[in-house]
Amino acid sequence: MSNDVLIVEDEKVLSDLLKINLSLRGIKIDIAYTAQDGLDKALAEHPKVVILDVRLPDFCGWEVCKELKSGKIDSWEPVVIFLTAATQKNDKEMGKSCGGDEFLEKPFEMNQLIEVVRSYLA
Repeated sequence: MSNDVLIVEDEKVLSDLLKINLSLRGIKIDIAYTAQDGLDKALAEHPKVVILDVRLPDFCGWEVCKELKSGKIDSWEPVVIFLTAATQKNDKEMGKSCGGDEFLEKPFEMNQLIEVVRSYLA
């Protein structure tokens, strides 16, 4: 059975915090710490939602999003929620242009993120 949410975030403390808060609400979570690991897990597990950082150690979240939204996999396309400190106007535009569904800025309100995730899982 696939996870509801895949978190692709290289900051371990933040990833763990997200996992705890979402898991407490009955949401099944997996974590990836690099873009490639995130892409591999997403393609294997088909999560409903991917929470994606932009700045990752191997390559950027924009590229991960483009791949996930490319339509290469029939009948599966995850919701992509960017959760990032990249907060310039052009960053938000880039998030939209590569197919991102939501763009939340760090620092963020945990309750806001939880509500956004829940709305897509409903």
